[in-house]
Amino acid sequence: MRILILLMFFIISFAFATTEVKVSKFPSKATAYFERAKKEFSIGLIKNCINDLNKAIKEYPDLYEAHLFLAKIYYNSGDFEKAEFYLLPLQKLSPINNEAVFLYGMTKLQKGDTNGLNILRKIYSDYPPAAKYYTLLKNKFSISAKKKENTHISPLLSQDDYDKLLDKARKNFNDKNFARSKVFFDILSSTLPPSIKRPAPLKELLFFSGKCAYNLKQYADAIRLLKKATNTKFDYDIFCMLSDIYLSEKNWEQAAYYLEKAIDLSKDNIKLREKLVDAYTKLNFPLKKIDQLLFITEHDSKNVIALYNLAYTLYSIGRFSEALEYVKKIKLILPPGNKVYFQTKILERKLKLCIKNH
Repeated sequence: MRILILLMFFIISFAFATTEVKVSKFPSKATAYFERAKKEFSIGLIKNCINDLNKAIKEYPDLYEAHLFLAKIYYNSGDFEKAEFYLLPLQKLSPINNEAVFLYGMTKLQKGDTNGLNILRKIYSDYPPAAKYYTLLKNKFSISAKKKENTHISPLLSQDDYDKLLDKARKNFNDKNFARSKVFFDILSSTLPPSIKRPAPLKELLFFSGKCAYNLKQYADAIRLLKKATNTKFDYDIFCMLSDIYLSEKNWEQAAYYLEKAIDLSKDNIKLREKLVDAYTKLNFPLKKIDQLLFITEHDSKNVIALYNLAYTLYSIGRFSEALEYVKKIKLILPPGNKVYFQTKILERKLKLCIKNH
């Protein structure tokens, strides 16, 4: 099962209590891995976080904070086997860690093991969430046992919790807190429990998660998410973001592809066409470049940069007379002392020479 991008216990009220994870005084290398994992977790780099937590445990196997951290990640992603694996060492702690015992009991129950109730009963009087879930789930398991049916435990988060999570995601996005917003959108766009109705269309959630990744310059993640969100009302924004990413990566072919798609949806957008001209220049597509420059100059007759670029491109493919016409237009617009005017004069001399010798 795919891991959720962030644990829900850090961002909204959970049915079991959580506190900030603080590492004890352990070997410096283990502590360094653990501290880095916390930072990675806070910005949504969960795979990196998991890797560093495992490195910390390898350096110091008794780093129980790391075990508990990993157990929570896997529990909330629905991977109860891995959650149990990391919780087992915590059951030997003295004094007892109520949170670890509670989560261990809940993991057992999620797997259909009624022994989880006995585990919750051990801390019934010391840990309020254990008392709450022991009472609730005891009845569910007893009914299920009589019917000899598989038990499905209600998720720790309710429908209302997920609805509120969407509000948090949107608010953080509007506040430009993209790292936190992405965490929420990633949770909402992940596989949800069967009893939960997704509070917004999946592609909308993927789009906003991708847009957060784009703003955070997490480009690989942004590309993956944005491509999944296409064929929606967000297509124009998606194509613009994807083209910007590919331009920054100097992937001119993909940049041109998405710029063309964006222009199809916004034909009068001169800035997009100027970016496409740059991509076509890198790809050495002079005819396509000329088409874009003709459009730009027809809609902005005093755009001397586009006029010069058009004239020079025509010159480069041997269309000298056409190029000379655009040179004349530039000379009518610019004063003689201008730098572009000087370059235009040089181009004019070359063109006249070519025309003469042609």
